[in-house]
Amino acid sequence: MNTTERTTLISSFERILDNDDDPVVKLLVMTYEFDDQQLLNMLVQRPLSDRLDPAPAHAAQVADLAPVVIYDARKTRPESALPHFLDLLPVRVGAWRCHHPKAYLVVTHRRVHLLIGSMNLTASGLFANREAFCSFTWHDEALADLHILESFVALLESEYRDFDSASLDAVLASVRSRMGSWPVERSDALSPATLLVANGFESKGGHAHALDQLQAFFRAHFGERQLDALYVVSPFFDKAAGGDFLVGEIEARFGPLPVKEVVTDEAALAALSRAHLGQGGRRAVFAILPEVSPAERRLISQANDGAATEALVLERKLHSKLWILGCGRRRLVYVGSGNFTRKAWCGDNHELGVAWIEDGEAASLWRDIRKDLCCGDADRFGDLAPMPGPLEFPDDDDYVEERGYPDFVKDIELSWHEDVVRFTVRVQLERAADLARFRVDWAGLALTFEAVPGSSEALSQPLRDQLVRARLIGGRNLRFELVEDGTVVHFLPFRHDRALFDRRFEFVHLTADDWMAHCLGRDIDRGSLDPDEHLPEEEPVISPLTRALDDRASNAVIRTQRYLSDFNDVETEFHKRSDEWAAATGSDPVAWELRVGQPLATFARILERTVDDPIDRSFRLGELKLLADELKGPPEGRRQLTSEVLAALRRPRSASPAGDRALPRGLDPYLRFVDGALR
Repeated sequence: MNTTERTTLISSFERILDNDDDPVVKLLVMTYEFDDQQLLNMLVQRPLSDRLDPAPAHAAQVADLAPVVIYDARKTRPESALPHFLDLLPVRVGAWRCHHPKAYLVVTHRRVHLLIGSMNLTASGLFANREAFCSFTWHDEALADLHILESFVALLESEYRDFDSASLDAVLASVRSRMGSWPVERSDALSPATLLVANGFESKGGHAHALDQLQAFFRAHFGERQLDALYVVSPFFDKAAGGDFLVGEIEARFGPLPVKEVVTDEAALAALSRAHLGQGGRRAVFAILPEVSPAERRLISQANDGAATEALVLERKLHSKLWILGCGRRRLVYVGSGNFTRKAWCGDNHELGVAWIEDGEAASLWRDIRKDLCCGDADRFGDLAPMPGPLEFPDDDDYVEERGYPDFVKDIELSWHEDVVRFTVRVQLERAADLARFRVDWAGLALTFEAVPGSSEALSQPLRDQLVRARLIGGRNLRFELVEDGTVVHFLPFRHDRALFDRRFEFVHLTADDWMAHCLGRDIDRGSLDPDEHLPEEEPVISPLTRALDDRASNAVIRTQRYLSDFNDVETEFHKRSDEWAAATGSDPVAWELRVGQPLATFARILERTVDDPIDRSFRLGELKLLADELKGPPEGRRQLTSEVLAALRRPRSASPAGDRALPRGLDPYLRFVDGALR
């Protein structure tokens, strides 16, 4: 981390996500809040500015990726267009605190990318705000600053373990496996001049303060030398009218600061006072002009391939959080999520950033940053009040106390147990009765809950599979309406338990044909029009080709031929995947399981569930067993896959036609051919 450059978030994400030669395997997002549309576009790897109505194909893509989003539970939106099996992990950090990190971890076939900064996964964070972030990429030939990734993974492993998330475990296993294959003995694999700075996390020593970490990092590189200057970019500041400000905490650790300068938005000056910069030393404040300057318009135009911006109303709100600490001809730079507040640096907010040491005078970098942010030249310090007044400046990142919020609810899961799907609500035991104060529904379906005696859990009525499948897109939270006042409504997110998550493809893919179309890339919406598309008020016009295909599908022989044709493509695809795995450096067993083992085991369960005819089912599972025997892969993974397919072959189908509980005797020769030990 020794370069500072101007780039856009969009270009950074596109560089990572839009790469057919190195597709995304796993994705994790840490954010304060998010917009459904931007998150969905990221998950299905479409342009982040698209307006997209999710379709079943997108739900299948999301289930494949099994992404993780960790966010502040109080920022759950009322409506959601997101598909299921995206693992939303809502963090409840308690009153007057918030979960505020912004980080994006992307694992591809060959690389691991990590972005850490000030940007939420929102339209404003991606397209409008002035944001700052750090970007890392690691692979076999680039391992500098690898300890940043190790620290980040360790934080995830320790801080979010209570979620018991299968998808989080899969992300972490994928990264750990990738790191295990890298030649870490290389001299450039470690760089002590960078540091992951975290605030408020228990794993950092019981809500350890980020400012203490920054001080220790500074002393490790500069010894007892004094700071020359502190330069800060921040949109928000302490609201403490009693005189407790972050600058006092800084000078208590680093000593008196000869120079203290701040850049902020023009609108933020109303919440800033002279006391925020302490006593003594040269103090200065520079404001970003409220109107977007012609120079900045030119930069925006250049970043958007020369698009005309003169007639556009551009809003460029400051959201960057950046520090520069000067010491001689070297400087310490911090970029992250922490505002210039005690809550962010010496409090309980969860924050994350990166600090690094680089050559160069702090003042020169500060001049460049002020220019890039289009600051005015005038020092506005003299315009500030001595102390902050009673004005409550609207802080987007502040905790807001909400009337009637059901804070007694600790966790909500949609769970699968013995083929029954239901919601499990876990509450504070001493407040279990409070659940009855709310009417709860799930996307229009009224839920009733019954307390489990002697526990803090309440279970909903059983839910039919059809009800769950009907809500695979949207329906990502529960609506809590206060019985005594129907105007008080809150939306709480839920998660999928491990058993249901493991079965996710059985919900996403209703038939074996759906699964094959997805694996072969035939179900992805590429923007083409349906040839049979018609207006709602018109009678649909069925093309002769569509009618012919429907007629042919009713013929058992033709239907089997079509299945075998598709299955032949599946065989080709999975031979390719297993060969690529065998040729890859390290032959990662986790990668094989993600690309080969899990999909084919899922296929076996879908065939078992959806094909009622015992002969047809046994034949299809037998062909799948033969394919599994031919594939290259780790011994344990191949044994597990074979076991899954054989289990599906052996299991009788009590629900099949005519109460079939045994395979027809005429299948014995074929089954012996598939596996001699089966019968």
